[in-house]
Amino acid sequence: MAGKDDLSQINKSLKELRKGQLEILLKLEDLDERISNLEDGGLAAKKPLEPEPILTCVQCSAEYEESKNAEGSCHYHSGVLKGAGWSYEYTCCSKSSEDYNAAKTIAGCTKGKHCSQHHTKYQYSAYVFYMQDQSKKAKEVWMEMDIADLVTERCMWSEVGKTEEGNVFILVGTSRIEYTGITVYNPEQLKALTENTVCLNIENEIGWHIRAEVLVKEQVIRVTLKPASNETGLVKQVGYRFDKTDQLHAGDIECLSDPLAGKPNKVYDVPEDIREGPELEIGEDYSKDRKNDYETEITGNCPLKLQQVGNTDVTSTIQSFEGKWSNMFSCTTKVTNTGKENISVTDVTGYYKNKDGEWIKVDEAVVGKQIYQRNYEWFDTSNFWLPEGSTGSLLVRLAIKIEGTPPESHYEGRWAHSSLPQPLHFKFTFTDQHNGTATLQFEQGNKPLDLPTREERVKNWAGKDEDNMLFWTFADDTSVNKRSDVAIYKDDKGSMCYRPALFGSSSQYYYLERSINEFGYKAKKVGQSEYELTDWKKESKGSSITPYALVDLTSGTMFAVKVVIVTSTSKTTSYYPLPPVPSSDSNILTIKDSKVAVKGDLYVSWQVYKASKSDRLVIYPVNGKNSLSGAVTNKTKTTQGEATLKGPDKPGEYEIRYYAAWLQGQITGHRHDGYIAMARFSVTV
Repeated sequence: MAGKDDLSQINKSLKELRKGQLEILLKLEDLDERISNLEDGGLAAKKPLEPEPILTCVQCSAEYEESKNAEGSCHYHSGVLKGAGWSYEYTCCSKSSEDYNAAKTIAGCTKGKHCSQHHTKYQYSAYVFYMQDQSKKAKEVWMEMDIADLVTERCMWSEVGKTEEGNVFILVGTSRIEYTGITVYNPEQLKALTENTVCLNIENEIGWHIRAEVLVKEQVIRVTLKPASNETGLVKQVGYRFDKTDQLHAGDIECLSDPLAGKPNKVYDVPEDIREGPELEIGEDYSKDRKNDYETEITGNCPLKLQQVGNTDVTSTIQSFEGKWSNMFSCTTKVTNTGKENISVTDVTGYYKNKDGEWIKVDEAVVGKQIYQRNYEWFDTSNFWLPEGSTGSLLVRLAIKIEGTPPESHYEGRWAHSSLPQPLHFKFTFTDQHNGTATLQFEQGNKPLDLPTREERVKNWAGKDEDNMLFWTFADDTSVNKRSDVAIYKDDKGSMCYRPALFGSSSQYYYLERSINEFGYKAKKVGQSEYELTDWKKESKGSSITPYALVDLTSGTMFAVKVVIVTSTSKTTSYYPLPPVPSSDSNILTIKDSKVAVKGDLYVSWQVYKASKSDRLVIYPVNGKNSLSGAVTNKTKTTQGEATLKGPDKPGEYEIRYYAAWLQGQITGHRHDGYIAMARFSVTV
């Protein structure tokens, strides 16, 4: 029989056995659960972590996970895609394609990190495409503004408006595509703002500062464009409001700072013009009605009979020798030997009549015969034979030496020099072996000089309108019968142009009006009240046309143009006082009745500081992008005028815009509407 110790040992063993059985059962249950999970596809397994979101890069369009977004994983273009029609090329790497859409898919040349949101930290071409797409969606343009940067000679601009989706966009940039930005708010986002928000803030090493901000309390969008050439910049703001359906609408526009406003519009005194040296006269047409039937004057029984054939021809050498060149006059002469013996011409002399009526011996007299067309064989000496009873045609050429610069071309040498009288009388004498003489007179007359005149410049440059010719001056070079001139005029769009013509030839002109502020800024910067416009200077062969900007260094206002024309024989200094800098407040558009019936008459009057026959009055829906039909042009190109337009055929709120032709296309790369005045009206049933 077992003792207590044995029973205790047995109980202990049973407990250990039961504990071991329990562990086995637990392991079996765990194993069964694992087998079941494997059979069910792991559905009952432990819940895994949420998968990392897949993002799309705005720079290269690739998809990526932020945890794997390493430096160098993004390949994008850091330059701009430029081109038109036949070829598109990136400025950063010169990769190109003939197809625009294909060019947009060319792999990038710059490496960096992916980014899922558009930004202005650095330039990438996809941002430009994004801005272009957003701009194309513009349904309403609420506010436009632009200002020239006189340091870089480029333009800064901004547009604020509403897209087709009803979102507000704020677009800013420059006349080139660098340093541009856009922000888009939908109504919910704009309404959710609780504090003032700077949505765009672009600066660079040049000194530009472009800033756009939303002021929540005032409910305005404010844009600041500060160029390097100005300390304050252009600051404008436009209000926004929500209607009952939370749709966005434009408010009032306010200009808070305008560098061009408030400049002194005082009248500046300019010196009188100074003209030194001789002037050319276009002169009468002396080539007509010249006598060419003089009788031969005979002495000593000379049997020669001379008769002029045709008119006198004038040529000139285009090279000088010892400071002189030859003005040559040729007379084709029919020569007949009426005698009964051969005649030997032993000498030929020539004379011309000077301004005092005195006969002066020419420097050279030669005789030749025609070989082919205008080719002649000139006799080595004046000694030549004429057989008895013979008749022939000879060319007699008399040369007068002229001091100074010869003509530049043979065409320009087809006039008698200005030092010679008009008409010019000649005579030449043949002397025979018996000392008998035969003398024939002939005449030469210049055609009018081909000189530019104010009337001609009005016709060819100023649209045949004398009112468009603002300024004209000239200086003559009497040594070569040439005139250099300068005109300042308004072109067909009303823009003020400066056009120099050295020796009468001009193929280039400059938009003066666009450069006035630039020249004033540069002159003030260097402290020169007479600032030479070196890029507009023309010079050749000792003659020159040099323009200067006359600037008030206190305000930086350019108030006049000084032009100095120098030739080898004369000098002219002339001044053109510029009109005062106009203010945008001087453009006024007025509608007689603010409410009209459907298709009713709209009586409109305007007052603008500059007008052109290409100016237009156009009807738009309020803040609309697309105009209605029925535009009226300012055909009379008057700065003050009236017109009648036919009203729209549907009720609503509308506006009439005065589009100035001179403003069109001035902002390169910017879709500037170009209207300078606007008035609103309502159409009721």
